[in-house]
Amino acid sequence: MQKIGYVIVMVLTLAAATAVAKSKLEGIWQAAKQVTPMPTLALKADGTYTLDSNSDGQAEFSGKYILKPDLQIVFSEKGQPAGLYTYELDGPALQFLLDTDPNDARKNQLRITWVRKP
Repeated sequence: MQKIGYVIVMVLTLAAATAVAKSKLEGIWQAAKQVTPMPTLALKADGTYTLDSNSDGQAEFSGKYILKPDLQIVFSEKGQPAGLYTYELDGPALQFLLDTDPNDARKNQLRITWVRKP
């Protein structure tokens, strides 16, 4: 009986930690360095994301993201293989470190340093 209680506590703790991490990542992010065009990444509370890589207001990538407890994030679009990244949130800077992503275009866009859009 104690093992079941321990497992339940661990599952709830893990779920709470993932929810806190998700809330820290939610929002609009832009490239940390001034570049033209300025890419914008929106991580939404409903688990969806959009990535506008050329500042035209149209998302080149959109789909779902899933946070994993070990600081990993999965990006997926309908009909495309998913990409797996480890994320680092250091003060105002967010980085995605590539684990695996067969989508070269998405991979090239995500592997920059991001800051929250003012």
